Amino acid sequence: MDSMAGDEVTHATIIFPVVLVLLVAFLVRVQQRQSDLTRIPTVGPSRFPLSYIGAVQFLFHAERLLQEGYQHYKPSAFKVARFTRWIVVITGPRLVEELRKAPEDEMSYDATTDSKELTSTGIHVDIGHIAPLSTHLTRNLPLMFSEMRDEMVTAIGDAMPNVSATVSAIDASTEIFSRVCNRILVGLEVCRSPEMTVLNKQFLEGKARGKAILSALPMYLFIALRGRVNRVRSLIEPMIAQKPEDFGMFGKEYPHGILSSLIAADSSNPKASRHIADAILALNAHAIPALSLTFTHALYHLATASPSDVVQPMREEVEAAVGRGGWTPSALERMRRIDSFLKESMRVSGLHALTMLRKSRTDYTFSDGTHVPKGTILAVACAATHADPSKYPSPQTFDAFRFVQGSGQAASRYQLSTTAPDFLGWGYGRAACPGRFVAAVQMKMVLAHLVLHYDVRLEDGAGDVRPRDWWVGSERLPDLSARLMFKKRR
Repeated sequence: MDSMAGDEVTHATIIFPVVLVLLVAFLVRVQQRQSDLTRIPTVGPSRFPLSYIGAVQFLFHAERLLQEGYQHYKPSAFKVARFTRWIVVITGPRLVEELRKAPEDEMSYDATTDSKELTSTGIHVDIGHIAPLSTHLTRNLPLMFSEMRDEMVTAIGDAMPNVSATVSAIDASTEIFSRVCNRILVGLEVCRSPEMTVLNKQFLEGKARGKAILSALPMYLFIALRGRVNRVRSLIEPMIAQKPEDFGMFGKEYPHGILSSLIAADSSNPKASRHIADAILALNAHAIPALSLTFTHALYHLATASPSDVVQPMREEVEAAVGRGGWTPSALERMRRIDSFLKESMRVSGLHALTMLRKSRTDYTFSDGTHVPKGTILAVACAATHADPSKYPSPQTFDAFRFVQGSGQAASRYQLSTTAPDFLGWGYGRAACPGRFVAAVQMKMVLAHLVLHYDVRLEDGAGDVRPRDWWVGSERLPDLSARLMFKKRR
């Protein structure tokens, strides 16, 4: 017995130093491969190995570090440490515009994390293929409006079946947007399949857990979703294989125009069914979690908003807009208070502290002299920009109607889907969210319906303080456990 215990101690004393040496060697190698960014100021420790303390600080206090860097170094650049790389953070309108305008052969969109997430689930499609699909959806929004509204009303009724229902805010949001989005992608039968709704809830849970546990490492948690992905793929592929000869938009035999167009465009590909199914699954994995989380933030602001000063003016606006001709795209455009409420929610409670992620393909020098070598990761401080008092008076205050401005052409810059150097909720430039127009319409439609037909508040016993957000690295998540009470209005 003593001999066995002695062997275990001996093995431990050998293995531990070896592992430690290997870990140090790995960290040194990572450090050596980093671009030379010594001339760019650092928030947190800058020298190896203390820079890894900065990476730990970023994991737990990214918002504070980025705010500190923004205040000290605006309108120039600074850098923050991650476990595997530095990120150079660009501030100030001039440098942000330069980053936006930089050609693709000098600055490319960094989609590394998104691609890893998709690949680990077994979805094999280039992340860049999502953008054309989103653009196609945007072009056909007026034709799909009635279908989206029909699915929205049914989905809300299913999520809140009683006169008074207390439900998980994130679960309700995910079910509603999963069904509304997929109604126009794959039609009535598949969008209402429990498999599709559960898959999107698991996509969201995977992203949340991945941020919480593996924010500095590759996203292997998504591997557990492969079985569910395969089951949903098996629902979509037969629809594609049974395509009709006529690919007319919303034809009588084949009413789902987006799917028809994808089939027509890829008809010569022998693997078209798998390719198209994966493109649709990729859009679900990429868009619906972000849409559901964004709307959950807005629901928490709605549940704690003043009934007389905020909710009632929105309700009157919806009644007036719908009263002029029913639920139409033009009626939605007239709902400026609804639009402003959602935009202000994105400003105050946006999902990201960093946006416009780019990777330099060559050495690049900004007009202020900031030089970044090839391979550098760059980003823009989104949350800090939205909290800048020079851009937004009283930036910490949620002002529901901050973006309600006049009418006419100039007012378009205040609309929810508009990107600008001082509103980065959708990103900015070439890599701005291509699906933001569809997302804005869907969120406005759902919020307007809820405001008109329901009173929304926190569940009994939760008080009247908005559920607290939590940060993991540069990502902001709403409270995923909070429940809201929806009471139907007479």
